[in-house]
Amino acid sequence: MIQEESSYDKFIVLVTIENKQFVNDPEGETIHRDLIVKGGYTSVESVRSAKTLKMIVTAKSQKSAEKIVSNLCR
Repeated sequence: MIQEESSYDKFIVLVTIENKQFVNDPEGETIHRDLIVKGGYTSVESVRSAKTLKMIVTAKSQKSAEKIVSNLCR
């Protein structure tokens, strides 16, 4: 029996999770009001908060890693 050698690489994939635009973002509003505007940065119009997930994915290619994470996020 011949065993096929497979090589996999590790890829770091960042996934950003945000609320939809029409949903209020109290965390972003607080950051904007209490840190940015009070700090004198009045040119910043708004802030939306988000969460970032850093995933390490083992896959044969970057495209394959992206597909795995894309399917996971559906």
